[in-house]
Amino acid sequence: MTDADDLVVQFLMARRPELASVPPELDLVDSGVLDSLGFMALLALLEATTGREFDLDVIAREDFRTLARIRERLLGAPAAEPR
Repeated sequence: MTDADDLVVQFLMARRPELASVPPELDLVDSGVLDSLGFMALLALLEATTGREFDLDVIAREDFRTLARIRERLLGAPAAEPR
């Protein structure tokens, strides 16, 4: 796990402290971990942590649906690829 990954997990756990962990495939939207304000806060955290600016025309809501997807699309590559 990277430092950025740790920060994302800490952020998500702070939003739902009753969770013992954040499984990689947990649907963060359906479970209520992320709402629209949480999405914006997470996006700001990701940009500050990675030093990159994410283009909202390129990334999709689905990129934030699970921790695994966040790792794959936003933490793993230098930039999000267009779909």
